Amino acid sequence: MNLIFNSCKLRAPAWLLVFSLFGLSACSGPDSTAQVGVDGSTSIKLLPPEFLTIKALDFTTLEPLVTINGLTVNMSANGEEWTGTTTVPVNDDVTLNVQWMETEPVELLLATARKTANAVDRDITLEILDSDYTTEGDAFDADADELSNIAERIQDTDPFDANDPGDQPLPLVKVNASRRTTVIDGTVNDGTNFWNLATYSDLQGQSLRVNNLIVDETGNYIDQGPNYQWAAIHDGTYLTLLVYGKSLGTNGVSGGGALVEASGDSGIDIFQDDSLEIYIDGDLSQLDDYDFVDDMHLMIPLVMGPEGAREANRSDAVLTKRIQRGSNVQTSVVFDPFDESLVEFAACLCTGANERVVWEVRLNMEALNIPVGKTFGFEIQINQDDDGGTRDAKWAWHAPSRTAGQSNSETDRTWIFPSLMGQIQLLSFP
Repeated sequence: MNLIFNSCKLRAPAWLLVFSLFGLSACSGPDSTAQVGVDGSTSIKLLPPEFLTIKALDFTTLEPLVTINGLTVNMSANGEEWTGTTTVPVNDDVTLNVQWMETEPVELLLATARKTANAVDRDITLEILDSDYTTEGDAFDADADELSNIAERIQDTDPFDANDPGDQPLPLVKVNASRRTTVIDGTVNDGTNFWNLATYSDLQGQSLRVNNLIVDETGNYIDQGPNYQWAAIHDGTYLTLLVYGKSLGTNGVSGGGALVEASGDSGIDIFQDDSLEIYIDGDLSQLDDYDFVDDMHLMIPLVMGPEGAREANRSDAVLTKRIQRGSNVQTSVVFDPFDESLVEFAACLCTGANERVVWEVRLNMEALNIPVGKTFGFEIQINQDDDGGTRDAKWAWHAPSRTAGQSNSETDRTWIFPSLMGQIQLLSFP
C-alpha cells in the first residue's frame, strides 16, 4: 500500500499569525509526502508549515519530530526539506504526529499536527494543512504567561520568562536603534546610509503601508490602493520617521490613475490639503479623550503656502513653515511643534526617478514621553488633496478601512479618540 501525507504551505496574511493560525484554505499539490510500499516500507518528505517560515524565527533552529504509531521517524534536513524512512504494518491503524520544535538554545515546542487512518488496507493519502496545526494551549506556553511560544518569538520576548513582556500589550512594530544621524531634508540620499538601518515592516514581516482608506470624498479611491509607506528609526534621543506619500504624476489610487492637479493651499484647515498626521500616546493611557499628560497629534502640510506655492515645507523656514497640533490636544500638554529641538521636519516634492511626496520628521523622545523598550500608542495618517480644493481622501496605517455606507465620523476618529492608535515599541541598544 502507499500512504501519502501532504503538508501544504499556505500564504496567509501575516497578521493572522499572532491572533489565529487557523481557518486557512487548502492549496493544491503535495509539498510533503509519505510513500508506503506494499511491504510497509515508508519514505517521508516533510516541509515546514508556512507560518514557521516568518523572519521572526531562525529557520536553522527548526526541526520536526515525526512519529508514526508512536515510533519516532529519524528525519534529516536538506535545505527546507526533511526526509526519513520507517515501516507501517499492513491492515493496521496509522497515526501520524508532527511536532515542530525550535532546538536552540533549548527545545521549544511551536506547533503540532495529528492525522489518523483506521485499518489501512489500501493506498491512502493523509493531508496536513497549515490549518491542521495547533499552536495554543499549555503545551505551547513554556513560561505559562498565556502568550504562546510562537507569539513570543514573533514579538521578540523570552518564551521562558513569565515577566517578559509582563503586562505590556503586544506591539505591532519594533523600531530599530542606531547612533547614526541623518540630514532632515525630505530625501533618503544623504550619503550616510541612515535609512538602510530603519524599520520598514511590522513584526509579521508586513510592510508599514499607509493604505487603509478612511475618508473618500469623491468615491474614486480604492482601499489598499496607494503605495504609501512609513519607516522609523531611533537613537535614544530622537525618533525619526520617513513617510512616502503620493506620486506627483498620478494619484495611484483611482481606477483610471487620474493626473494630480497642483495641490494648493485650500485656505481652510491643514487636514484639507496634502498633509501628514502623526499620533503619539507615550504612556499608552489609551483613553477616549486626549489626556492632560502626553497624548499628541501633529499635522505637517506638504506646502508652506499661504498662496499654495508648490514649495516643500520644512521646519527651518523662518516665516512660512507650517505645523500644527491637533484640535483635541490639551493645552496643558506643553509641547511646542515650532521648536526645532523638539520637531525637525522637511517635506519634499521629489522629482526624478522618485517623483513623489516624501516627509522626514525627527521627534524629541523625552519631550513627547516616548519610551524605549515599552509599548506606546502611535499612528500615521495621510490627507490627500488632488485638485487644490478641500481634501479628497485620507489614508491610515492602523485605523481600519472604511466599509460601504460608513461616514467620515465613523472612520476618521483617531483625532478624537487616542485609544484608537496602533502600538509600537522602540528597541533598546544592545
